[in-house]
Amino acid sequence: MSLNELPGAEIILPGLKDLHNGECNTIGALLVAIAATRLTKAGLNIPKDRLNPEPEIEGLSMNKLES
Repeated sequence: MSLNELPGAEIILPGLKDLHNGECNTIGALLVAIAATRLTKAGLNIPKDRLNPEPEIEGLSMNKLES
């Protein structure tokens, strides 16, 4: 099974790409940051030095701005 076939791949894979490109505040990157521990245990290479330290708060802030 490829990564593209896994549940949530349409969000997680672009989020990983964003992180690798230095973008840490996209929706995908924030979701990767929230799930980083589990994704790392699953074998994905997460650039931990680029993770937003408070992804839940940033995500809520983004949601309020869009409303």
